[in-house]
Amino acid sequence: MSGESLNPYESPLAAADPANELPRGGGHKRSGTASDELVGTASSYRFFAAILDNAAATFLFFVAAMSLATDAPVQWLPAIAGIGSYLGYYFLTEWLIGATPAKLLMGLCVRQLSGRRCTVGQIGIRTLLRIVEVNPLICGVLPAAVAVYCTARRQRLGDWLAGTLVVRKAQLRYRPLTEEQAEEAESEPAQTAGE
Repeated sequence: MSGESLNPYESPLAAADPANELPRGGGHKRSGTASDELVGTASSYRFFAAILDNAAATFLFFVAAMSLATDAPVQWLPAIAGIGSYLGYYFLTEWLIGATPAKLLMGLCVRQLSGRRCTVGQIGIRTLLRIVEVNPLICGVLPAAVAVYCTARRQRLGDWLAGTLVVRKAQLRYRPLTEEQAEEAESEPAQTAGE
């Protein structure tokens, strides 16, 4: 294999210039991680994205719930619609575009540990774990914040269980593929052609 980069995020001109390489892990090294591992972000960007996304999802919750509300004392349909729209905001946007709108605004995205886009199952796990991690009745965002700041890869519980990370897009831009990833990428077109 030649010294040429097989990174799909990298232009051929940038590959030739070693000054364009970005440090792994957002420029900091955490103990317990290898130097070539992708490390999530725990920056203020992620914090502000979480605030904006929660505001948008909460707005959708109330729109859905209030549009179905009646005078009955117990209303299951509005509650289910509200929770569904709240979780749906995260699930649909992360599945379809790889990030929520606020994450996109802050230059963040959700990726597998390998740097690839997440699967539907991984996004589902992340979304369902929000019920525990970002629940105003159970310490608010405290469980997620503690997990992000205490884990080597800056993952909340949903990320850890799903095998995902929230990373700056800049971390992916010049990330060289390992030989194993390059071989896998080269074999994919042959596999899909035979199906």
